[in-house]
Amino acid sequence: MTNFIDPSSTKILFLIIYYAWIMPKDKETKQREKAQKVLDRAEILFDRQEFTRSYKEFTRAGNLYLDLEEYRVAEQCFLYSSKALVHETRYYDAFESLRSAAQACIQLEDYQKAVEYYDVAAKNVLRSSRKDVESKSILAACFGFLCQFITGQHEKGLGFIKRIKMYVDIKEFTEHKLIRLVKGITLAIVNKDSKALNLLKKEFQRSKYDPAETKLIKDAFIVATTYLLLEATINLERTEIINEEMLNFTLDINLKPLHNMRTDSVLNYDFQKVTIEEMTVHLSDNLALTKKPNFPIEISKENYNLHFSARSNFPGEGSVGPLNFKLDLDDKFELNLKTDMQKMLVKSPPAQLGINLTPLVNPIINQTFPLEVRVSNPSEADIVNITVEFEFPINLRLMRGTSSKKIYQLIRNEDFKYQIALKPLEPGIHNIKAIVSFQDADGNEIGPNEKLLPLEINL
Repeated sequence: MTNFIDPSSTKILFLIIYYAWIMPKDKETKQREKAQKVLDRAEILFDRQEFTRSYKEFTRAGNLYLDLEEYRVAEQCFLYSSKALVHETRYYDAFESLRSAAQACIQLEDYQKAVEYYDVAAKNVLRSSRKDVESKSILAACFGFLCQFITGQHEKGLGFIKRIKMYVDIKEFTEHKLIRLVKGITLAIVNKDSKALNLLKKEFQRSKYDPAETKLIKDAFIVATTYLLLEATINLERTEIINEEMLNFTLDINLKPLHNMRTDSVLNYDFQKVTIEEMTVHLSDNLALTKKPNFPIEISKENYNLHFSARSNFPGEGSVGPLNFKLDLDDKFELNLKTDMQKMLVKSPPAQLGINLTPLVNPIINQTFPLEVRVSNPSEADIVNITVEFEFPINLRLMRGTSSKKIYQLIRNEDFKYQIALKPLEPGIHNIKAIVSFQDADGNEIGPNEKLLPLEINL
């Protein structure tokens, strides 16, 4: 049987494709053409300095481009709308245009540009004589803070808030709902208080803001929750090392708790990518970093260990950390994280003291002979306040020199020599008792320790 296509069915298929794809595109094209015409008219009016009419057309064009999701063009429309209003000294209305420009930037995730718009809006609206200008100024400052907070500039954002605080009524400032949000997020992070943050999320879940600013608040909660959930811990290989030894340690990162955001009814966020952009390692003065990872590092596992090594320089109490690092979440959020500090101890090598007696001539009974005393430090640590005392047997008399000697210091691998003179009264092997004491490099008292040194006397 021959196969063929029914012409009537082909016509129906063509009409389905036409109405499903061609018509919507025509509608969008018409919307874009309309928006462009309005924008062209707004620019002409602006050039003519007809600012009242110009701002209306710029605002209208901005809203049309928002509907088309062409946020960069919309941003510029609202910017020029605000400029037209400023020319007319209508600062109150200019605030709304600047706020709309900031919202367009938020949709583009251009948070730094959004901060600039909120900054100008917060300052300019205070030039208006309207009653609620302080509330609007605080609102802009708070949204500016949130933009900086989610891009890892928490302190800079707080500075923005503090500047606005100087120009508004203190009661109005403290009671503003968004100030409570700023304070709540900050305190929750400082105090590691997840419960307080959850209460704050529930409160603002019921708030009514523009979609872009609602998105911004949610993003701020995502970043704050990440601060609380992410675990980063310094793990020392040892807490005590000998001077000039190597100390190995790791930064252990656990991302698993972040998955809790998937089931959070407010956040509903599933992160995909975590990158450590850069890191600063703080060590005590007696440690020097010798090995660290190369950044940036993308973390591909839930549990990840970064390896470091440091060399000890001199004995004493030491510390590793804090480690400050910048973390990027999904190429969208930036967090500045700080670990705790881990204490450790750098100890001196075990100190030793050697004593050797060497007759400078052959010792003979009833004849005085010179004896060299050599006090040595064979260890890798300096020793100080050395005391050497000898107790001679009854048949071995001290004829010259002293039975007690004090030496201030012997550095590592150094020795000290001096002489005494003895007279043996009987032949044979005589045991001389040496009693030594000293302090090691850490100031610990060593001794007194005793040692018998045999000396052979000939006839």
